Amino acid sequence: AMFNAKLYEQEQKESDAYVEKRLMQVKQQRLEDQVRERDKIDAQIETCVCQMFERMKLLEESNKAMATRLSSLGYVDDVKASNIDSS
Repeated sequence: AMFNAKLYEQEQKESDAYVEKRLMQVKQQRLEDQVRERDKIDAQIETCVCQMFERMKLLEESNKAMATRLSSLGYVDDVKASNIDSS
């Protein structure tokens, strides 16, 4: 009877350890999935921000070109054109 009790206790400990290990594996997998999803979102945000800055740069260049053209045609005086140019 003593042997059976010790055997049962040992099996219970092994079972508990297996369940705990499995739960930790599931939790680890969830965390890894979350990290992958965050990395994916981070990459998308970075791409959008880079595109936004590139678009802003193009718009600034276009504004400067228009200001220069308007100034050369006499529609905008040089002071305003130079203010637009320096911004």
